[in-house]
Amino acid sequence: IVAYLKTKGQETVLPVELAKGVSYWIDKDAYIDILKSVFEQVLDSVGLDFDEFLGFTTLDQFF
Repeated sequence: IVAYLKTKGQETVLPVELAKGVSYWIDKDAYIDILKSVFEQVLDSVGLDFDEFLGFTTLDQFF
C-alpha cells in the first residue's frame, strides 16, 4: 500500500490523499534509487548487475 509519493519541488514527500487532483512532478530518480538498493543484493546473488538488468550497456561487455 502506497502511503506517500516522492515528488520534486518544495515538498519532496506528498501523502496520497493530498495528491488527488493536484499537479506535481514525481521524482523518478528517488524511486529508481530505492529499487536499486532493494534489488541489487538479490540480482547480485544470481550473477546479474542492476544496470545491465535495466538494459544499460557497460564497456565490460566489449572486452
